[in-house]
Amino acid sequence: MNLRIAVPVIVLLVLAMDSPLQAGETRVHTIMLTGNVSGEQVVETLEDGRVRIVRAFNDRGRGPDTTTIVRLGAGGLPVAIEIEGVDYMK
Repeated sequence: MNLRIAVPVIVLLVLAMDSPLQAGETRVHTIMLTGNVSGEQVVETLEDGRVRIVRAFNDRGRGPDTTTIVRLGAGGLPVAIEIEGVDYMK
């Protein structure tokens, strides 16, 4: 699967599995590779209702460092996703 497709899919899965965040709430998830902590993902709901996900991890000197903004529409479904940063290969 293409990394540019995989990242938003993973983000949406995490959003779907987690209970809804309240405005201003922040959650931190630890990213582990082969049993070792290699990074983290911080998910927070902004005051305007958008969700910001900052995700970074290191896999042998490589790894993504991205900030994703998700705008949710009716029913909590994503209507816009913006991703900035570097992908796995930098």
